[in-house]
Amino acid sequence: MTHDSTPLNLKDTVNLPQTDFPIRAGLQTVEPARLSSWAQNKIYEKSLAQQATFTQTFTLHDGPPYPNGNIHLGHALNKVLKDIIVRYKVMTGHNSTYIPGWDCHGLPIETQVLKELKSQGVTDPLADPDAFRKRCAEFARRYVDMQREDFKRLGIWGRWEEPYLTLNPGYEAKVDEAFQQLKDNGLIFRGAKPIHWCTHCETALAEAEIEYADHKSPSVYVAFLDRTETENSGVPTSLVVWTTTPWTLPANVAVAAHPDLDYCCVESNGKRYIGAKALREKWEALIGLENTQEIWTLTGRDLVQHQLSHPFENPAQSNLPARPLILADFVTQDDGTGFVHIAPGHGQDDHQAGLANNLPVVMPVDPKGVFTAEANFPTLNLSLEGQKITDANKTIGQWMESQGTLLKLKFITHSYPHCWRCKNPVIFRATPQWFVAVDKPMNSNGKTLRETALEQIKATQWFPDWGENRITSMVTNRPDWCISRQRIWGIPIPDGGGDILDVWFESGASFKSVLPQLLSHAPKTSVLTADLYLEGSDQHRGWFQSSLLIGCGTQNKAPYKAVLTHGFLIDDKGRKMSKSLGNVVAPEQVIRDFGADVLRWWVACADFKNDLAISQNILKQCADHFAKVRNTIRFGLSNLYDFDPTQHLKPYSELNTLDQWALTELNTLIEKAHHFYTTYTFHQATTAIHEFCTVTLSALYLDMVKDRLYCGTPDSPQRRSTQTALYHITDTLIRLLAPILVFTAEEAYAHFNAPQKPQSIHLTPLPQVNPDWQNPGLQATFTTLLAQREDLYRHLEPLRADKTIKSFLEASVSLPAPLTGLPESEWTSFLIVSQVTLTPGSPITVGKTTLEKCQRCWRHTPLINAALCERCQDCVAQLRI
Repeated sequence: MTHDSTPLNLKDTVNLPQTDFPIRAGLQTVEPARLSSWAQNKIYEKSLAQQATFTQTFTLHDGPPYPNGNIHLGHALNKVLKDIIVRYKVMTGHNSTYIPGWDCHGLPIETQVLKELKSQGVTDPLADPDAFRKRCAEFARRYVDMQREDFKRLGIWGRWEEPYLTLNPGYEAKVDEAFQQLKDNGLIFRGAKPIHWCTHCETALAEAEIEYADHKSPSVYVAFLDRTETENSGVPTSLVVWTTTPWTLPANVAVAAHPDLDYCCVESNGKRYIGAKALREKWEALIGLENTQEIWTLTGRDLVQHQLSHPFENPAQSNLPARPLILADFVTQDDGTGFVHIAPGHGQDDHQAGLANNLPVVMPVDPKGVFTAEANFPTLNLSLEGQKITDANKTIGQWMESQGTLLKLKFITHSYPHCWRCKNPVIFRATPQWFVAVDKPMNSNGKTLRETALEQIKATQWFPDWGENRITSMVTNRPDWCISRQRIWGIPIPDGGGDILDVWFESGASFKSVLPQLLSHAPKTSVLTADLYLEGSDQHRGWFQSSLLIGCGTQNKAPYKAVLTHGFLIDDKGRKMSKSLGNVVAPEQVIRDFGADVLRWWVACADFKNDLAISQNILKQCADHFAKVRNTIRFGLSNLYDFDPTQHLKPYSELNTLDQWALTELNTLIEKAHHFYTTYTFHQATTAIHEFCTVTLSALYLDMVKDRLYCGTPDSPQRRSTQTALYHITDTLIRLLAPILVFTAEEAYAHFNAPQKPQSIHLTPLPQVNPDWQNPGLQATFTTLLAQREDLYRHLEPLRADKTIKSFLEASVSLPAPLTGLPESEWTSFLIVSQVTLTPGSPITVGKTTLEKCQRCWRHTPLINAALCERCQDCVAQLRI
């Protein structure tokens, strides 16, 4: 063996990092290539085959979106969250297949198809119902295909080629089965009850299809002549009644009072008026009464069965049949006058009061919101037929003013129900509809649907926990469920006379079609229950509730064990996303600008149980955090280029103290990550991972070990010790991030040298806590040591500030001894200084070292020759051999 006398370039003798893992992520190019690779190598199919061998199961049931347009960021948020959960479950040994679905029926599709046909010049799109349904089906399938590709581009794995579609015959059969089971359970009935009705869409609406928004309404105070009191007293006496829907007065059949409220009669200018005593000052001022004198005070119970005149007739006339005064507990004295005009065809409370008092149901309004002939009053020469109800408000007001019964008219803005689709105000309208009874005892268990649903709500786990109170309140107060719709595109109701089912009914029955597929590997059971439903928080009144009611009505049990909700999107100023505000962020734009993994990182970093802020600035911050995590992984990969785990991997007990500490901290991260994943607090998982990368590693450990990685001999025990720690750290980070950064983790894994590694990171298990790395005593010691390190740096900072030293590597430090927990040989690495002296009993002293700088490792240490320290001289000598 000879020594090469050729001069060496010192840079060539250093173990500089080496990796093909790019500095720049280049996600816009990497991600599509990775999708193609997954498809070509059938990685998802291999994952399904692997899952089939797992004994544990986890079922997440996908709520179906509408395929009526391109996906928006809310869709992306929802699907990415589901993907993170399913991937985590698979990587922890659960059979957890994701079956996506789409809700292909109903008004959202119908509305879009009508727009398309009208834009093509079709004057009567509904003339041929079969042709229209065909167009709706084609439209839905077209957007299913478009949305499917968008979701796949986000890296979401699922059985995309066999989704569940509500228009598929097999699915429709399961919906019919649910209807029949509810009917057999005694819950389905047909009746004429007031329900929300959209005059624009011309259909009934359920509670879940109602949105509340501000609306300007006429507020009128009208006089119902009390014929009984007028006859007894000889003085014209009227009830003062308040309403914000004058158009419902043609359907009036009575006035309601609360039996226990006090009502007073006051006289002014020869006339008498009756109203709630507690509100007297308010209603007297509103209708302009002055110098009033109280005549008497009676309870509502004292006034029952008084005969009243309709306010359309002049008090001096009696052309119309008398209206009775009835009693009702829903009357309050919170506002108004303490009286409620009763139109059983236009209100739920009114309808119940009408049933209790055997009152007729008058319905003078057609499906378009236009008065029929039933709104005409021939004896009064008043005709409202043909007028829109909103236009008739003015006519009605003018008529009552001419009769002397309009006491006050003003306009108010208040919260009012609107149609979820067309955004127009809705009305209550009694029409024959199909209902699911919520308060009738079921044949299956003798309990009502409401009682069973409330029991199941308590048995369900809610994330966040306030979801339980929210849905409890909704189910407690909900009316019977109107499930029929007067539309064309949907699943026909058996014997429904042309009506279709509410889309919430058919999507709520999805568990009957989908869960048997997801549970095919589980023991057979007649009860279908998913482990998790996950949707937006608005679904407490939508899909969560419809699924709950159908589950309880068909199997006496909710179709879910847990429910997780996410918030809605806002910008960085707290404003809702709106095209008019110009603050909408499209998923495809985010992918073009940053890549899908950055979008996924944003989803995971946000506390999604509240409303989520997103903007270009927020995305840039996410991209920066993503880059720091990615660069940490790259550092690990680049320093493992010559590390063969089959030969060089060391057991924990043989590692240097710094490396043992790093793995102990890594163990803590693994434990935290599992906790955060299983509790669906992904933002805490990403925070823990990011802090581990930027603080534990970049700011501490990696700086401490760079010298031994770069400047020791390649095979030195110290370097192999640190490489062992880096190997575990890099492997763990890649796998912990795999459920979130699906593309980046896969790319990094391709550059990671693991023995007999699977074809994809997504076929590997998630790292588990390693008992060998558990060392709480060492962690406690390092907590103290790091505090002492910071104390030392406070002594060093003035030297750097006044330029006595340029870096801490020029420092000489004397520390009090004994300092426990770290071998003396590791103190310079731990402190990243050139000289450390341990002096018993002495205080901390710092200064500039007098030693020369080694030209290879840059440490200030005794030099063997004019350029190199002893260690570097030995390294160079070995490289010459």
